[in-house]
Amino acid sequence: MITQISTHSFKYRGFKIIKLKVKKGTQRKHNYSVQLDEQEFGLSDSIDSAAEYIDKLYAMRGIHTGINKFVFNGAEKVE
Repeated sequence: MITQISTHSFKYRGFKIIKLKVKKGTQRKHNYSVQLDEQEFGLSDSIDSAAEYIDKLYAMRGIHTGINKFVFNGAEKVE
C-alpha cells in the first residue's frame, strides 16, 4: 500500500517516492523519484510505475543479498 507522508512524498515498502515539481511550459517525462535513504534509484512517469519498480527491486534482492536485506552501493536496508 502506498502511504502519503507529506504533500509531495509517499512511502512504499520502505522506499520514498518523491513527486518532483514540474516547471510550467516544460514537457518533463519523469515526475517521480524513487529513493531509499539518501540514494536515488531512478525516475518514473507515475506513482504506479514507481511502485512497480520497487516491487522489481524486491524481487531481485534475494539473488544478491539473501532474504529481507538490500545492499545497493553500500547502503543497506533491512526489512
